[in-house]
Amino acid sequence: MILSSHLQLTYLFLWGAGFYTLYEAFFHCDSFKTKGKRIGLAAAGLAFGLAISCFQVVPPYLYTTTQSVRGEGDHTNLGHAVSWSLHQEEMAQMLLPGFIGVDVYEYDDKAGKLDGSSFVGFTVQEYQSSGGSPFYWGHNPFKLDHNNAGALLTLLGFLCLFLPGKRRWAMFWGLGAVLALSYGMGAHSPLFKLWYNILPGVKNFRAPGMALFWLPLLLVMMAAPVLKAISDDSADSIKNRRALFHGAVMFVLLLVIVVIARYNWTLFIGPFGLVACLVYAAACLGVMSLDDQGKEFSVANFADSFKTGLPGTHRAIQVCIVIGFALIGLFLMSGQKLLEDGVTAPYFKPLNEIAMQTSAGKIIPGFILVLVIVAATLFTFRWKAGIAQKAGLLAAVAAVELFFIDGAFIQNVEAKEYLQPANPVVAAVKAPFKADSLNTPRVLSLSRNKALGANAFPQFHLRNADGFHDNELASYRAFRGGQQNANFLLNINNPEAAHPFLDLMNIGFIIFDSQRGTTYMPIPTAMGEAYLYGEATVMSDEDAIKTLQTKAAIRKPKAPEPAAEPVSDSTAADSTVASADSAAAPTEVAAEPENDPNVFYYKEKAILSENPEQPLEGGIVQGQVRLVEQPKMDTQVFEAESDRPAIMVVAGNYHPYWKAYVNGKESKVYKAFGNLRAVEVPKGKSTIRMEYRSKPFHACLKVSALAIVLLAIFGVAVLARAKKQ
Repeated sequence: MILSSHLQLTYLFLWGAGFYTLYEAFFHCDSFKTKGKRIGLAAAGLAFGLAISCFQVVPPYLYTTTQSVRGEGDHTNLGHAVSWSLHQEEMAQMLLPGFIGVDVYEYDDKAGKLDGSSFVGFTVQEYQSSGGSPFYWGHNPFKLDHNNAGALLTLLGFLCLFLPGKRRWAMFWGLGAVLALSYGMGAHSPLFKLWYNILPGVKNFRAPGMALFWLPLLLVMMAAPVLKAISDDSADSIKNRRALFHGAVMFVLLLVIVVIARYNWTLFIGPFGLVACLVYAAACLGVMSLDDQGKEFSVANFADSFKTGLPGTHRAIQVCIVIGFALIGLFLMSGQKLLEDGVTAPYFKPLNEIAMQTSAGKIIPGFILVLVIVAATLFTFRWKAGIAQKAGLLAAVAAVELFFIDGAFIQNVEAKEYLQPANPVVAAVKAPFKADSLNTPRVLSLSRNKALGANAFPQFHLRNADGFHDNELASYRAFRGGQQNANFLLNINNPEAAHPFLDLMNIGFIIFDSQRGTTYMPIPTAMGEAYLYGEATVMSDEDAIKTLQTKAAIRKPKAPEPAAEPVSDSTAADSTVASADSAAAPTEVAAEPENDPNVFYYKEKAILSENPEQPLEGGIVQGQVRLVEQPKMDTQVFEAESDRPAIMVVAGNYHPYWKAYVNGKESKVYKAFGNLRAVEVPKGKSTIRMEYRSKPFHACLKVSALAIVLLAIFGVAVLARAKKQ
């Protein structure tokens, strides 16, 4: 929590840590006093942890829930909450790497082949015939993680279910894994709606699949007794190893079922899958019963165990086994109408059945690899060697598998693909501003060029106006017109039309890809890093953006009035002498009416969210303003000169943490045009300093410092007391 500001992982960690504390207290403490003491110490530890890390937890929480797009209504519904959840295909991949693959691959020029994840490779022809990515054919838009804890760890955790004397331990942690899965499966879990409605904060999260970060820990807890049994030389060692061998056989059977399901997936994600899970659970119970009775495995003994009511195994264990596999079966058949539900449909895509069938055979190499790991593990059970040698062998086989799973995510990329300091497009954009680089306008990059997209522009000391995924301010997303930049691209193909959003945000260039390569289009009407207004009106943010969308205009220059026609009538001529004289010096006529309610001149009048404290004189300001210093990323210094009191609008997002100092005196920061920030400046020359300072962050830093001091004092006191005793 101290090192990471990822709220969702912190939140899920706290729930898991709380459950683990309760488990330790109630299962490993005898007296009520000891239980209370342990829980109290854990609560104190949690309090110190939260206090120390509050500077990382509280500000992001406030931002995501009240200021970013994640706090909006369409980001707090069930559809958003279940987006990027695990689907049935991802659940199967947790057992068998390569079941569904990931959208990560490299092109081999020499072989004409695409190398993907977990032994998966495709020719270009196979890729083109798949109807999409053959590396991931599931419900999520794309897949960039594998959700696999590793075959060795999964196997060892599974074997704990069969280890006599450790069944209660295995059931507790196994059901914990199923519980985590019930959250991670999202829309495919019949329990997720319960978590969604009763757990505070879940409505502000998405990607429930992240809950599966608990799975490796749970499997480690289950694997520990198995690892101990491997080196155990007690009287029970033979019985334990026989049970572990039977467990390994059942694990291989499960793998075979998953391979069969890969070729018949649409059959298994339905009632058939639930039945298969229950039948498999029954088979596990029969094997456990034989081991607990000390009987040899045979078909006759297996059948007799069911006839006699599965003796030897505690009923509670049997119930837990059935519940666990029944829930997995329900996960398989749940959420089949995702694309028919208006709430969830926008977040998922249908199965790519063409790619699913084309790539089915690609699972076999992964299946063989897992079989090798099972064989190596069984060999380790019987190997007469020291614990160090056994641990080394297991570590080696685990490393081999993890290399093939994770190797797809490790790719060598030429630096020049991303780092291009001499990029000609950038050089052309920056050239006119070499003398005053501080006031270089923003760019809006629509290019897929890796060096000219997303967050690559800081290397050029430029700013990309494209928003950043779901972490941007809600007001900025509304200002730019959503993730497709509809407002920025308003009238973009009409150079005669107004482009208010581009101009106000000081976007001087649009970079895009063409048939001839990456190029750019200048926006000559960009208004600069800041600009002055002598007049303002008040509107809500929504009305301000709507006004810019529908009424924005730039006043055209006045055209000269045509000269009067000569007349022959002397009387008429006499009467028009004065007008003829005036026509000799042509007069100008306004191209637009002064008070047209359907037109808004955004370069002449500002839109504020509230009335300014000081009255404005009106009219067009004669003056200028420019950025003269930017000592930090969160600090800007402007110099302004105005012939009247004015509103200075800065081409940057408004946020309540911005502070302004005009000639050294703090001044109120207003929201302008539904998103930008503005400040009042007096007549004459002024220096305006703007600073972004997060009050919650600095307040939380003080709390964190105090918590560290108190924790240090507490530690010293405990050590001093221990020495006295």
